[in-house]
Amino acid sequence: MIARLIWTFVAAAILALLWVIPDLVFPNPGTNDALELSVLGPLIFLITVVASLLSVAWISTLRWVPWVRLAPGPS
Repeated sequence: MIARLIWTFVAAAILALLWVIPDLVFPNPGTNDALELSVLGPLIFLITVVASLLSVAWISTLRWVPWVRLAPGPS
């Protein structure tokens, strides 16, 4: 219960930072700011891929088995 509450606060903090950081980095965006951010594109993609692989590895260590019912009716 407490762990879920902590993770909820962590997720809320991350979302708040994602909302605020662009305003802190570029308070008055100009024409060339998009070019500066485009350099970070491959790095952001790499971070996303690594994070997704880590999440798959973490879920597999918890031994969660994804399954769904294939046909309606009583089990």
